[in-house]
Amino acid sequence: MKKNVTILFLLVSASVVACSCIRSKFSKKHVDNASYIIKGEVLKVSHDKKNWQNIITFRVDDAIKGNTKKTVKIRTAQDSAACGLYVQKNDQWFLFVYELEGQMHIGLCDKNIRYNRRPGESRALRKKNCKIIKNYQKKIKEFRNE
Repeated sequence: MKKNVTILFLLVSASVVACSCIRSKFSKKHVDNASYIIKGEVLKVSHDKKNWQNIITFRVDDAIKGNTKKTVKIRTAQDSAACGLYVQKNDQWFLFVYELEGQMHIGLCDKNIRYNRRPGESRALRKKNCKIIKNYQKKIKEFRNE
């Protein structure tokens, strides 16, 4: 019986894969790897159940890198365990977007920052995130001048 349970555990464990992000300091590599760096607001979040993705309709207020339309569709996995980024309608984000097979994508491990305050969140978190974004913008300008 013990042997059967062990074998079952190993079979189930082998098929489970979770997102794992390696933390790193913001660098030129993050800017170079992004197809687009954009700032704006989530207008809508819909679900592509076939591909297990969320489709984010995003209003671009500022395109820091890359030329985009004023409104774009961005894909992310539906769950953070699959490296999907959790976003809500009306969220304001600074996003590092990559292009894959002609579609825009974001993930949990990218340097994306939400800068609006959700109900119940502290002002300190918003202030901290805004400070990070200002730092990113400053460094992006420095990287472009190198």
